[in-house]
Amino acid sequence: MLTPGEKLWNGATVTPQLAAAYNAIQARIEAFRAEGKPAPEQLLNGAHNLIAGAV
Repeated sequence: MLTPGEKLWNGATVTPQLAAAYNAIQARIEAFRAEGKPAPEQLLNGAHNLIAGAV
């Protein structure tokens, strides 16, 4: 989970909006895992793209 104000590996600072979006995706990923199912690829890619695209 991300926290607003946190610094990312790419130098970006986490905004409240980025934290909310990323954490929502992570919660959905964890819901799949809790059921013993793999998370859909689009959720994994979405989480990655949010972080990679942060400025």
